Amino acid sequence: MNLLYFVKITLFLLLVASSQDAIGQDTIYYSANKMQKVKKAKAVFYTIEKHKVTDKKERKTEYWYSMDGTLVSNSAYVKYNDKYLLEGTSQKWFPDGQLQEESFYVEGKNEGQSSEWHPNGQQYYVSNYENGKLHGEFTAWYDSGKLKREDRYLEDQLIEGKCYNESGEEIPHYEFWVQPLYPGGIYEARKFIGNNFRYPEKVKSNVRGVIDVQFIVDKTGKISYVEVINGINSELDSEAVGVIRRLRKFEPALKDGIPQEVKFRMPINMSIEAGI
Repeated sequence: MNLLYFVKITLFLLLVASSQDAIGQDTIYYSANKMQKVKKAKAVFYTIEKHKVTDKKERKTEYWYSMDGTLVSNSAYVKYNDKYLLEGTSQKWFPDGQLQEESFYVEGKNEGQSSEWHPNGQQYYVSNYENGKLHGEFTAWYDSGKLKREDRYLEDQLIEGKCYNESGEEIPHYEFWVQPLYPGGIYEARKFIGNNFRYPEKVKSNVRGVIDVQFIVDKTGKISYVEVINGINSELDSEAVGVIRRLRKFEPALKDGIPQEVKFRMPINMSIEAGI
């Protein structure tokens, strides 16, 4: 093989390897709640998504930044059946650059140890997961370093737990994470949607599917920033947003007894027969 031929083959292999490794990069701007996409001039955060293909898998790494360029978080994803799922380590940082949270995922589910730290660098909690479910020890500490709770889980079920005040005295146990709760439970929310969904007149043919709606439940339980993640058509999607906005206030999510603003997803199953 002469030198020129060898160089051509090497260059070709390098080009193929590069095309398989890097697909592209996207920058998206967001409002303060990290949910609403906005123009750069109004943004509080922005994300950079880097795409590549390795081992025949399409991968994405998402980096969140504040507008001054400070790294806020990063998460890795792998595409499974046309949907990106968390895969690998996800991290979040305080504004001063100190690590705040770290978790590991496999096919979109928590796996192994997840940790969080207080702003002063003291460990806040360590939890353990198997296949997306809390499993094993869950331990939390005050920012002073004193023990706050000792819980033990078996496949997401609390087996036993103890909570303590900063003096080390045992206090009544309470759940660390509490999801938003609709008055009367999720059944009442679905009942309200079913009774109040206004079917557009334009919808005459058979329609079957799911409208996946996402919204924010704020620290007071109020719903805001309602949007359709996966829809059916513009008429039905618009009504889905409308009926969600008419829901009553939720009881807010709690983390360690403190109200939290969280994203909430609610699928609406549609089955419309011809002539309705």
